[in-house]
Amino acid sequence: MEHRLFTVCFTLFLLSSGVVSGTEVVNGTIGKYIYLNQSISNPALLLQWYFKDNQTATRYPSLAPECNPSYAGRCQMYEDGTLRLDNLNSSDDGTYRFTALQPPYTMVKEAFYELRVYHPVSDVNVTSNVSGLVWPGLDSVSLICSAQGTNVTYFWSLQGAPLPKDPQYHLTENNRVLTINPVSDNGAFTCTAANSINSQNSNGVVFNLASPSSCHGLSGGEVAGIVIGVVAGIAIIEVIVFFVLKTKKKPPLGTIYDNSNVPPPHIYSTIIPGTELKPTQQESDYEQLTQQYSAIYNILEPSTGK
Repeated sequence: MEHRLFTVCFTLFLLSSGVVSGTEVVNGTIGKYIYLNQSISNPALLLQWYFKDNQTATRYPSLAPECNPSYAGRCQMYEDGTLRLDNLNSSDDGTYRFTALQPPYTMVKEAFYELRVYHPVSDVNVTSNVSGLVWPGLDSVSLICSAQGTNVTYFWSLQGAPLPKDPQYHLTENNRVLTINPVSDNGAFTCTAANSINSQNSNGVVFNLASPSSCHGLSGGEVAGIVIGVVAGIAIIEVIVFFVLKTKKKPPLGTIYDNSNVPPPHIYSTIIPGTELKPTQQESDYEQLTQQYSAIYNILEPSTGK
C-alpha cells in the first residue's frame, strides 16, 4: 500500500514539475503527415522517440538526429526533438513516447502522444426503402445513410436545419438510419457524416408525395399500357368462357338423335284436271312396297343419313 502511494505521489510530482506530461491526442489522416511537437533547446541532452517500445528516432548529444531504418523515407526528427511522420498508414496508429535524458541517465522530460490515424469521410449516400409515391399521414419511410471512413458519426437535417425533435422521427444504428412514421414533410432530408478529420454531406432526398390528383397524372405510355392490359384480360376471359360452354354442350359419345317424329316437308303441285298421269304397273308396285315398309324406313333413315 505504501509503495503504491509513493508511486502515485511521485508521478503527480513529475507532472506538476513538467518532467512528465499527460498524453496528448493527435489525429492523422491516411496518406498525410503529422508533427509530434517538442521544444528542447539543450543540445547536450539525449532525445529519443519510441513507438510500442521500439525506437523510432534518436538525437545523441552534439550529433544530428536520425530515424530508425524501418521509417526510411517518411520520418524526420528535428534538433528540438520534434518528430514528423509522413505517408501515414493504419499501422502508425498507437502510443508514442518521448524522453529527454541528461547523461548518463537523468530523466529531464518524458511525454506521451496517442496518434489516431483516420480514413477521411467520403462517398456519403442516402438510400430509401420507398421509390414510388408516398402517401402523407399514412406511409412510413426509412432513410439509410452510408459513408466511407474511420469512426464515422451521422447527423440529419431537414431543409438545411437540424432535424427537429419530433416523435415521427426515429434514429437507429448510431443515427445511421432515420425512420419517418408517418411521412408529413416535403422538404429535403440530408445526412452529414463526420469524423475527427473531415465531414461530408449527402444529396438531399425529397419524397414524391401522393395526392388525389396523382391518380390522374398518368403519362401516355402508362395509359397505353393500362388499355393493352385490359384488352388482353378481356380476350383471355372470352377464350375461357368459350371453351367452358363448348365442353358443356358437347353430347356424350354414342348418342343417336331421334328424328323419326319430324314430319316430312310438304310438296305442293298444281295439276290440271284431266291431265294427271296414271301410274304404270311398275310405279304402282313401288308405291305399295314403300307403304308396306314405311315403318322400317323411318327407323333406318337417321342411320343412313349419317
